[in-house]
Amino acid sequence: RIWRPQRRDRKKKTKTLACSAYDRHRAVADVSALSCVSIQMTATKIKTDDETVKRVMEDCLTRTMQVLQPFHEKHWRCKNSTDIFQTTKVDCDKKQRDFERAFRKYAETLKETCDRYSLHWGSAFGELNKTYERVRQSEKVRKADHRISRHVSCVIRIFADDNANMKENELERCKTLNVSTQHFNINYHKIPAAGTCHPEPDIPCDSSWFKREYVDQNWFTEAPAAGCTPAMTQPPTSSPTPKPENMNASRIVEVDLGGTPVFRWPVALAGGLYDISYLGSEVHKISMEGSSKQLATSFKTAKSHFHPYSERCATDANKDILFCAPWQAKEALILDSRTDTVEKTKTAYYNDKVFYEAGKFVVMPHRSSREVVIYDPVTKSSVKLGVPKNYLMM
Repeated sequence: RIWRPQRRDRKKKTKTLACSAYDRHRAVADVSALSCVSIQMTATKIKTDDETVKRVMEDCLTRTMQVLQPFHEKHWRCKNSTDIFQTTKVDCDKKQRDFERAFRKYAETLKETCDRYSLHWGSAFGELNKTYERVRQSEKVRKADHRISRHVSCVIRIFADDNANMKENELERCKTLNVSTQHFNINYHKIPAAGTCHPEPDIPCDSSWFKREYVDQNWFTEAPAAGCTPAMTQPPTSSPTPKPENMNASRIVEVDLGGTPVFRWPVALAGGLYDISYLGSEVHKISMEGSSKQLATSFKTAKSHFHPYSERCATDANKDILFCAPWQAKEALILDSRTDTVEKTKTAYYNDKVFYEAGKFVVMPHRSSREVVIYDPVTKSSVKLGVPKNYLMM
């Protein structure tokens, strides 16, 4: 982050010094001795055997070299340092692009981490409070049970005494018996405050980021940064074959949203965080406070399970809609985060991949299926296309 521009700065200073020395020498050099070159340094005189002519030619050569040798040395130093500077500049510009890409990835990952931390801390905080309340109730019950058992034991022992007066005294003692329940006390630890997580305030190519990372640095005047490289976008494709939208690596978490822990797949869409059950039978929208809102149930998923980070799920360009058509699923799940609605559409039974292309979702079949399904999220309609027998052997 610091080494790259400083190295380029040093190379530029070396180039500037060498080329300035060369320019000064050119400006003041006495080149009158070079006037003899056109007369004495001809091919005939260089090859002559005449001693007098040869001596005059060699005298011209000596005077010429006295002028040209330092001239050439300074020129070489300027040219060499210029070449090194240009090579270094290309290398530094590449490192700048790598730095900007890495910083952008870091900033995105940090923001996602902070968001997920905030979400899960809020959920855990709510669950811990619920657990504390359950334990407090259990603590009260255990203390009551213990006091009752001691009183009952005291009364039962009275039956073994034959002395009537003693029975009366013992009964009174049992009534006023002080039973300690201190050993049932539970220490409810104070819940710590949530930790702080600070996403980057800006990303590469923001004016504030460019100023902080480049312009305000002491090397910027001598070695200004190249133009900032914006985030890479997916270029449009001219191929008729749909291209998938790559999603993040798969992840699975265990969440309790109603008393029973189940495996679920949280997926972040533009409308918020949604949770799809392992078999797609339930879809929930999760709030930052840890609660959830059920959106849908009962999908015919056959032997498959839902996995929104696999190739059998895709989102639209704005991440408003999630479309999943799992392997061996008779129905596709369509989650629209703009309206918090979940719909379903029939698909080919054996689904291999789902793509989003040209505003539509495309379900590609496995070799066991003979249909391609195209779903239009605007009209909410789907069509099926038959394929040749040996087509798409995956």
